[in-house]
Amino acid sequence: MRREEIISAARDVFAVKGYNAATLDEIAERAEYGKGTLYNYFANKEELFDAVLAHSFDSIEAVVREVCEDETKEFKVAYLDTARALLTKLYSEAALFVLVVREMSKPSQQTRMVSMYPRLVFILEEPLKRAIANGVLQDWNTTDLANIYLGTLFSIFKKSLYDQDILFCENESGSPDFDEKEIEGHVEYAVRLIEAVFFNGILNGAPVAQNAAKEDPTDESK
Repeated sequence: MRREEIISAARDVFAVKGYNAATLDEIAERAEYGKGTLYNYFANKEELFDAVLAHSFDSIEAVVREVCEDETKEFKVAYLDTARALLTKLYSEAALFVLVVREMSKPSQQTRMVSMYPRLVFILEEPLKRAIANGVLQDWNTTDLANIYLGTLFSIFKKSLYDQDILFCENESGSPDFDEKEIEGHVEYAVRLIEAVFFNGILNGAPVAQNAAKEDPTDESK
């Protein structure tokens, strides 16, 4: 329990201050433990930071795995449900994933993304392979399709962060704040966009694509 509380406190401090500016003193204070308690679980700040990133990656993977490994879900349903579940998590825990986005832009942290991204792609390939085996989908390269889909989801989320003027640099303070209604709007807009582009194609079902492109996800009249 203490280890999880320390990781949670570290996540919040790193998300706001970045890796270099964050201190173990601040993390200990936020966790309401003495600094010595941190050293009972982590040798240094780098090890603690590794634990925070591992925790965030594991939580992303768990969301994707829960949906994609359900063999009762038809392919399209599985992918739209994955988009909804993953983006809801990203927006609901935006401060945590700002940390990931900030640090993954640095060469020293690329190995962590390199290890996580293929695992997500591998999980996302399973619904594609089932659809191909059932004759629902052409025999496309499943790795390519899963990469396109996953890249689109992360790009939509990152754009929302840029729209809030969150600059991904070490000295940037503050974190994005999405309320429940904003989260719902962003997620539903993204799901419609994924359906229009990924499944229908931008030249097929043109009215759907046009409507999705024009709608403002935060418009309170919707």
